[in-house]
Amino acid sequence: MPTVSAPASRTIELPSEGEIEGLVSSWKAPWPQGYRAWCRGVLVPAHGRGMVPWEPEKWHPALERVIGAGKDAFVLKAKGIRFTTYLILRSLWLGMWCTDRAGIYLTVNEKEAFQNADSFQERMRTIWNALPEWQRWMSPLVECPEGAFGTAGSLQWSHKKWFRRREGGALEEGASWLEIGPATPNAGSSGRYTEAMLDEMERYDHPDATLAGVMAGTRETGGGIVAGSTLTVDSSMSSRLFQEYVLGQDGGDSVGLFFGVESLPLVAYQEYLKKKEKAGLRGAQGLLELHRLYPRTPEEAMSAFGKGLATPEALRECHEERPELPVPEGLRKWALV
Repeated sequence: MPTVSAPASRTIELPSEGEIEGLVSSWKAPWPQGYRAWCRGVLVPAHGRGMVPWEPEKWHPALERVIGAGKDAFVLKAKGIRFTTYLILRSLWLGMWCTDRAGIYLTVNEKEAFQNADSFQERMRTIWNALPEWQRWMSPLVECPEGAFGTAGSLQWSHKKWFRRREGGALEEGASWLEIGPATPNAGSSGRYTEAMLDEMERYDHPDATLAGVMAGTRETGGGIVAGSTLTVDSSMSSRLFQEYVLGQDGGDSVGLFFGVESLPLVAYQEYLKKKEKAGLRGAQGLLELHRLYPRTPEEAMSAFGKGLATPEALRECHEERPELPVPEGLRKWALV
């Protein structure tokens, strides 16, 4: 097995040139094939279980189809479907195995972006550190100093010429980078992005201004937006922008998706069942909170804001076991329940 020099006089073992060529050719395949091929060897954090092998979630294909079709995706979701983990892995794949990509990830505040131990950047670092060392050497990740690209949470990948194509030509080089930051009114307004990820968009203080700035940047490059949110008590109601996009009221440039409680992985679903039992004991307020966080339909999620199920009686009826409801008319064909 060949080796290469590494910092501190160490050596890193590499797979054979043929193995590398086969692996990276599969990882650099078009979306989503290349993404899925790379993810199969990735470890991700699981609450209470350490690092576990990545597995596709049941909602992944619907979102992948929308991204592949060149549409913006706006996802109304249940809590715990691992949406942020999906954004982290997509960011890593784009940064490591795609050249000249410019991404931006925005969330509610700096703590959730890069300050907390459970922030986006810290979770990305955890997944990155668990990757095979040779992968990290081939596409090194650099944390840029404050001010680079206009944010303290900037990351950059540089791509080494580490194997040659069969025809003898060297692989192309080109840095990819990702901005990570809070969703301020001016966030992303001066950038040009090939992809933008807006996490918990419904909780932004100024969703209209943030989306307008980011959308201007992606339109210049032909890039796309993936936005998602769970509706919670501190959701911003100064604008119903996110709900309008989820319900497909943007004129056709985006697709609204709904991933409800049936989209939860097993561990999260078991947690939901515990909360469901407790919510029934807390009366209408408990049921209201349950349906915000773990909706079975978009109407359940939006009931807290005067849409659909709003009365204690309706909430209790909704709380009881019943046959699954059809996808509401307002959602596009990609939607899942």
